[in-house]
Parts: sequence; structure tokens; C-alpha cells
Amino acid sequence: LASGSFDTTVRIWDLTTGAQRSVLVGHASTVGALAFTPDSETLATADVGGTVYCILPIAFVPALGAAPNLTTR
Repeated sequence: LASGSFDTTVRIWDLTTGAQRSVLVGHASTVGALAFTPDSETLATADVGGTVYCILPIAFVPALGAAPNLTTR
């Protein structure tokens, strides 16, 4: 499960435990749209400013504490 927020982050959740798995940063404005591909391998995120990121494959998103980033900065 993924959620977008007014705080410009994308959060990845573990459905089994309900715990937050990752926090992704990089959007400059509110994240207003998220979509998984049908195979759940790729996550696309978009903010209200028009920036779109694709995270592939989602299984390799670092766990909390690893400071994952949507950008290459």
C-alpha cells in the first residue's frame, strides 16, 4: 500500500502489520496521485505541481532509516 501526503512524502505500508515501511522524499509539492501497475512492481507518483516519479521495482525501496529519495540529488 502507498499513500501520498500534503507534506510532500510518499509512504509505503506493510499490509500485514499495518506498519510504515518507507518514507520517500523528493516531491516539491503535495502528492496528489499514486498508481501501481497491475503487477504491483512499479509505483508512479505525481504532485500537484506536475512532477511525476516512477519507482521500479517497488520491492527494492529501502526500509525506514535508509533515507530513500525519489530524486537523484
